[in-house]
Amino acid sequence: MPRAARVCPIIGCPNLVHGKERYCPQHLHERQQAVDNNRPSASQRGYDAEWQQIRDAYLEAHPWCVTCGRKATEVDHKVPIRDGGTNDDENLRSLCKRHHSQHTARDGGGFGNPRGRGVENAKLAYSRDRAGSKENVCTGLASRLK
Repeated sequence: MPRAARVCPIIGCPNLVHGKERYCPQHLHERQQAVDNNRPSASQRGYDAEWQQIRDAYLEAHPWCVTCGRKATEVDHKVPIRDGGTNDDENLRSLCKRHHSQHTARDGGGFGNPRGRGVENAKLAYSRDRAGSKENVCTGLASRLK
């Protein structure tokens, strides 16, 4: 059943909002512009020509989304570069656009959302993968629970 139209939450805006959108098209565009204007470029965030080559090679070797099995279109860092992640294969995974967007919004603080606990969990898993044992994860979790 379709959602009922509602008024845009921006004070004084009489426009209606339809579907799952939160703002009317005008204010949605303005909010996205504000986010984009404050965001560093892709190369400033560490996604340069070298990354493009790594990404293309990884997608060729791992063409399917690890979450749903659809054709992967994006390569995700389990631990983001800004949090000390690397471009090593152990820190990468292939995802479809849908699942990459979900992961980014939920865990990475993307789309203006606060950064989630998923980053810490990914760091623990990454350290376990690199060390080759489960002890690091168990120790890390135990110390967080104390």
